[in-house]
Amino acid sequence: MGDVRGFDCRNFVELLAEIMMSGISEPDGNTVDAGDFTNKRLLVITPNYPNEDGSYFGGVFVKNQVDALKQNFKEVIVITPVLFSAGRFPDDKLCHNYTYDNVRVFYPRSLYIPWPAYRKLNLSRIYFDTRASAVQTLIEKEMITFDLVHAHFVWPSAKIAQLLKKKYHVPCVVTAHGYDVYELPFRDQIWQRRVEIALNSIDRIITVSKKNQTCLEKIRITTPVTVIPNGFSDDLFYPRDRDECRKILGLPRDKKIILTVGNLVDVKGHRYLIEAMERLSKQRADMFCVIVGSGFLQSALEEQIEATRMEESVFLAGGKPHEEIPLWMNACDVFVLPSLMESFGIVQIEAMACGKPVVGTCNGGSEELILPDKNGLLCSPRDPECLAAAIANSLERDWDVSEITAFSSRYSWGNVVQEIREIYQNMNGL
Repeated sequence: MGDVRGFDCRNFVELLAEIMMSGISEPDGNTVDAGDFTNKRLLVITPNYPNEDGSYFGGVFVKNQVDALKQNFKEVIVITPVLFSAGRFPDDKLCHNYTYDNVRVFYPRSLYIPWPAYRKLNLSRIYFDTRASAVQTLIEKEMITFDLVHAHFVWPSAKIAQLLKKKYHVPCVVTAHGYDVYELPFRDQIWQRRVEIALNSIDRIITVSKKNQTCLEKIRITTPVTVIPNGFSDDLFYPRDRDECRKILGLPRDKKIILTVGNLVDVKGHRYLIEAMERLSKQRADMFCVIVGSGFLQSALEEQIEATRMEESVFLAGGKPHEEIPLWMNACDVFVLPSLMESFGIVQIEAMACGKPVVGTCNGGSEELILPDKNGLLCSPRDPECLAAAIANSLERDWDVSEITAFSSRYSWGNVVQEIREIYQNMNGL
């Protein structure tokens, strides 16, 4: 990238986007008619989106929302800027433009400094990111028109939406999901200011939990904020025969199966679950833990399992397509989310929809979903002893499956989408 020391590039994308936007005609339609979007086009900006064959499933929760919303619109256009890596990264290697139903999906290549690099190398003052210009170039090339922008994640999507709103004068809403709420604005004053400018330029903010709302209240945000949780697909997640699911997956039928699903990253707390399993294995021999997910910590977790001689008790299953996750959830006896921090944690609701109790940690999001003694148990994060006790306790209880599934039903996409539609309707004339 060259030597950028001493160069203030905080406004790089803004300037570049202005250049790219100049001379481009505006899309048809500037407002959303209340209650009727069937002649409207929705533009979705998101940093991740599953590819056509499901071999890349990052951002699957965004696709689930799009699939629930698409019937309300004439067309949905999804734009997911991808970091060009010469095929080294999964999304760059696997993601190519495709169309399904009334949804068009685009993956324009771009160059930018990933957030982990900003975090680890303290690069706050350096801002290099061509995703905004990549989006605008694509819009011009494909002659894309749209009536409403829904951005997912504050950065960079809200920033991109800010620029699109300025150019095209269309309503914009952003959903703030996780790290972009509880970490990014509090990294330093530079990032806080960037987030504040982007969010205060948007018409409405949706966030997925009360915890996130509290975080947003700590910075200078004037845009209205509404809490709307993520949803689950009730045509996928529902109770199925446990033994049949175990047979399909090749899992033991004579074990108590503990399941967790999530990316293999530090914040998900897998190391503490493995430590908890080490303690539990000394108490009983019929316990088997399955970890579904992929990520950079896989080698470290494999080493931990080997070092503690837990190969017979803990199984790293790898990443699985979203459509397969219900089988794993129905095969287990209890679902565990040992995260150190969560904004919401939709996997907990998906497990409950399959009738499974959930053991979670007090991570910020789980407390809003787990009702102790009703649909699961809570314990302290980073505490394998407490986690082990909660898992053991959950296996001894006689849970009311109908009560657990009834709780989850309020989070079905059918209910959640209605709340999102109301946000769209209230944006009319903005």
